[in-house]
Amino acid sequence: MVFLVALIVFIGCMVPIAQYYLDAYQNQRMNDNIAAHVRTPASTASTAAGSVLPEYASLYAQNNDMKGWVSVPGTNINYPVMQASDNDFYLRRDFYKNSNQHGVPFLDYRDKLGDTPSKNLIIYGHNMKDDQMFHELVNYEDDGFYEKAPLIQFNTLYKRQTWKIFAVLIANVQPSQGDTFYYLDTDFSSDETFMNYIGEVKKRSLVNTSVDVQPTDRILTLSTCSYVFNDARVVVLARLVRDGESSVAGSAVKNPDPQMPQIWYKVTKSSSRQ
Repeated sequence: MVFLVALIVFIGCMVPIAQYYLDAYQNQRMNDNIAAHVRTPASTASTAAGSVLPEYASLYAQNNDMKGWVSVPGTNINYPVMQASDNDFYLRRDFYKNSNQHGVPFLDYRDKLGDTPSKNLIIYGHNMKDDQMFHELVNYEDDGFYEKAPLIQFNTLYKRQTWKIFAVLIANVQPSQGDTFYYLDTDFSSDETFMNYIGEVKKRSLVNTSVDVQPTDRILTLSTCSYVFNDARVVVLARLVRDGESSVAGSAVKNPDPQMPQIWYKVTKSSSRQ
């Protein structure tokens, strides 16, 4: 009886573990198949206005919620980007709109593309422990990782675009943890407001980079969860490579004294006492 009870408990423990790995495998396989639909174009020339880039046409025909493709060279981040009428739909759904705990990266529902795009394009993705989705963004908490992956490629359906990372920060979203830093504005009322925001971002950045930001620039924000403290966020910000500018990456050094969330100081102080 003791053996049977132990066996039942063992099987009960193994089933969810096996399911976890099966789900991770199936999700990776699905995303590999999706990526296989993206063909490297023979030419990087722009297509006719309003025409979907040829590398994304097949996928867009399958789901017209697709708004582009995000990849971070030097990491395994390489996914379609979706957009729905809210920020919940693709949180736990995949490219095919099926229930999926991994979700799929999605653009903030308020963001606009096209001829008058939003000033700040925000893409959300899960930090999965199986290293999928936006998990590798947490590696930017190590200042040396910037040198490995300083660029983001976020292409819309109609235009290929390279973005230079200029800041990485950790944010809290719970007011109970102290003052929150709101990094989710998609547009700004003036150039001054925008540049004030950039200044606040740089004060909080874990790295000081050589990438400058001007009032006329557009920025891209990638956001995922972190386990530094409860409900923490890792936020990676980049600005669009300007017309005629080299896409050569910038350099970075560790910020010796970034402004961190109040909860971070409490957590690290508590850890140092242990």
